[in-house]
Amino acid sequence: MTGSRRVFVNTMVYKDALDAAGIVQADLVAEVRDLGATGIEIRREYLASEPSARHEELLSIAGLAAAAGLEVYYSVPESLFVDGEASSLLDGYLAEAEALGALSVKLNIGEPGDELQDTASLAEVLRAASARVTIENDQTERNGRLDVVSALLLDLQTRNVPIGYTFDAGNWLWAGVDPVAAARELGRYATVFHLKDIDSRDGLHSVLLDEGEVDWRTVLGEIGSHVPVVLEYPIPDRATAVSELAKVRRVLAELTHD
Repeated sequence: MTGSRRVFVNTMVYKDALDAAGIVQADLVAEVRDLGATGIEIRREYLASEPSARHEELLSIAGLAAAAGLEVYYSVPESLFVDGEASSLLDGYLAEAEALGALSVKLNIGEPGDELQDTASLAEVLRAASARVTIENDQTERNGRLDVVSALLLDLQTRNVPIGYTFDAGNWLWAGVDPVAAARELGRYATVFHLKDIDSRDGLHSVLLDEGEVDWRTVLGEIGSHVPVVLEYPIPDRATAVSELAKVRRVLAELTHD
């Protein structure tokens, strides 16, 4: 077993079905519960585009997750920083996270620039939010760089900005960085861990664990044992999802015993 280590399933696991519009994310709550996961991470891009319909969808998922005993995270593929300042859309994302009952809401780093502006106001907003905001190293050439992410996280910590960090193991390969090296430098900041394996043949793409080039076991060992693990890659069927989750649990158990 994983002990106290929480394991989440991001709805990217069901990408094919969501892309085919055969299901909506509310339909996945029971499936994730049946897998035995701690929680589910909902993706904003798969919600209704119209605001009132999206709000109703968020409330529906929140109710289903509460009934299923699942914790909820929220993944927003938008930038936190725009030209060195917090995005004007942040309040809206936080309101959505609250409707969802999310404990955590993830945004991309975006464009922090050479020096962040008005972090005191941002810190005030983050402290008042019902969900903890985390930022993720993205796949862009400018802001996916190890030195940029490292400097930003140190700056935010120095300024006492209460923000988390989602360490994405796979995204580092898009930046040409060894995920193990990144984990050794940034693992201490991580509050959420996005787990995936990546293969570079025929272009970078996600694959099942142990079928790619990410030494995910070593990376996982560099991340604090208190950090929740989120599976975030397409999985073709339920049997494979069960197998992948079991694989992760075995490794977590080994790390606990070490």
